Amino acid sequence: MPDLNSDEQKVIDAIQSNSFDEALNLWNAYQEEIGICDDAACESQPDKRICCASHMHGRLFSLAVMNSDPDLAGVSRKLGRWMHDQEITNNVSPVKGENPLSLPNSLLTGHPTVDYEHRQLINILNHFSESIEQGDYETAETQIRLFFDLVVKHFENEEQILLDVGFPEAERHKEFHDQLRGRAAKYISATHDLQKDDKQKCTLQSEMISLLFDDAIKADVEFKSFLMAKGYAAT
Repeated sequence: MPDLNSDEQKVIDAIQSNSFDEALNLWNAYQEEIGICDDAACESQPDKRICCASHMHGRLFSLAVMNSDPDLAGVSRKLGRWMHDQEITNNVSPVKGENPLSLPNSLLTGHPTVDYEHRQLINILNHFSESIEQGDYETAETQIRLFFDLVVKHFENEEQILLDVGFPEAERHKEFHDQLRGRAAKYISATHDLQKDDKQKCTLQSEMISLLFDDAIKADVEFKSFLMAKGYAAT
């Protein structure tokens, strides 16, 4: 394994001994100590614990790719299996409805944090649609604000991940994100009078979907190819 500081090593040791709750507690304490835990971003999620667990998973994966370390990749996979077993990767309860939006498997990058945040955004979109159908416009407006806030934070997280794993097109990827951020800024304030303006509802929903899939299709597919070439993403 690569040289890790004592706090990171304690987290890994806890995962290897199947002490996952201890690992999460250690990780949270470490992140807060060094000042890189974005409490505001995590607090905005339905379950802060799940948000933090996903970031821990993604960090281990990034370290594994960056150092081409199969042992560390195994630790990351072990944590991922535990998260799946605990059903904590789906922090937003499933949405009722006949045709909820979903992220096709072909658009999954293989990086746990990136894929997790994409699923979060999909879930918010589904809850927005459900709220509109039920005439709950107050909740719908909340979901819109949450979506655009998370989109901006997701771009920041993804850009750091690309740098961490040595993705050669990281700067070009950021430039594409800058274009998407500009589009998002136009809509962040347009979250009022939904009940009175059916056209605005459709416009906002279309733009939310477009932003997410433009990111996943036009930019992240290249990142997936990079991870596949390194042997860290499935074909």
